[in-house]
Amino acid sequence: MKFDPTKEDDLIPDGSVCMAVVDKAEDKVSKAGKPMMQIGLKVWDSEGLEYFIDDYWSSKFKKKMADFLRATGQEDVWESGECFPEHVIGRTVGVRISVQKGGPRKDAEGKETGKFFWDKNVVEKYVPWEGGATLAAPAPTSEPEEDVPF
Repeated sequence: MKFDPTKEDDLIPDGSVCMAVVDKAEDKVSKAGKPMMQIGLKVWDSEGLEYFIDDYWSSKFKKKMADFLRATGQEDVWESGECFPEHVIGRTVGVRISVQKGGPRKDAEGKETGKFFWDKNVVEKYVPWEGGATLAAPAPTSEPEEDVPF
């Protein structure tokens, strides 16, 4: 595994707008028993580095879902009042990124659990992606082998 020893954490800077492709979308039930969708995003920064960010949409907090559907030209899905994983998977969209500060984990009642979470990137807002359909793939780090038996 290669890594940059000069950086402790590789996070996309706060406020960056990046290209993202929805890699997965699953219907789930929240801890509070409400329907929600877990969204798995592949996100590329301005240098072409790939990150993975999970986002969560619920029927109670619909703003991100509305922004996503509008940004991907699916106003009709928003107006129908039903969004399913097939409306989301494979879509390219712009994402404005924030850095969520880490700290002690808390349970549903607000009590600290003794566990800790690190700073992480989160989706602040979905926006139309105007930077092209895809970014160039990173250059290979070594020459491909010519005599692969398959």
